Amino acid sequence: MASISYSNDALNVLSKFHQVDKIMYVEGEEDVLFWDHLITLFSDKTVRVEEVGGKDEVKKYARKLQSDDIDCLVAIDADYICYEEQFKHDRILTTYGYSIENSILTSSIIREVVHNVGKIPYSDFSENECRDWFDLLYDTLEPLLIHDVYNKKNDLGELVLGNNCARFLKTSTSHDLCENKIENFIDKLPFSVSQSDIDEIIDDFTKFGRILKDFIRGHFLFSAVLRYVNTTVNRIRKTTMISKDFIYGAVMLAFRFKFDDSHPHYEYYERSISSI
Repeated sequence: MASISYSNDALNVLSKFHQVDKIMYVEGEEDVLFWDHLITLFSDKTVRVEEVGGKDEVKKYARKLQSDDIDCLVAIDADYICYEEQFKHDRILTTYGYSIENSILTSSIIREVVHNVGKIPYSDFSENECRDWFDLLYDTLEPLLIHDVYNKKNDLGELVLGNNCARFLKTSTSHDLCENKIENFIDKLPFSVSQSDIDEIIDDFTKFGRILKDFIRGHFLFSAVLRYVNTTVNRIRKTTMISKDFIYGAVMLAFRFKFDDSHPHYEYYERSISSI
């Protein structure tokens, strides 16, 4: 793990020590494979990607790069980009959506995961089935997502969306969110969101060229996909639960295989990385 206690001079020679063109600092170990693949795909530079232990730590590198122009790259999750500290520099890259999960979790990639981890023929599981589930997830989640964004925008400090979908599922064995549970949860929040608030939030994201569904919290989204993959594989093959780490690894492999110019975020990452 990199240490921010290094002097600027020390940071600037690390690339020479590792015999690469640049060091890229990212938030966590999940980000390493993602950014390593994109750099390899879109750049002819040799880059060593290192995780630094979280958002707060990677922000330190971003601030150093902005103020002192240390010779490195930084990749950081966009989170709720409209209401986060902004970093303006060609060598500071941000995810398209809330985090890398918003790019690696698509219907075509999840179909590939179900096919591989469940050993299920493509003919037994269509991409349309997966796409329909994603559409339903987004539609059901939208009111909760709006409240989560409003909570962040106004720094209210409430736990709204969280990192796990389990409490909002229809049953303990379901992969679908429950509208009634979401409505009941929203009713108990100590704040309300008006239509004008919603319009303002949508406008905030539009100014960044984004739509709201790009900003479901990454861990929440992955928890929903984890449940969906397991219930789908179990329905077809009657297997036991597949671990989170195994499915995450399968997702990353599928992302490397499936990420091409048909992906909705392809052009964004191509443009971002080619500018470094």
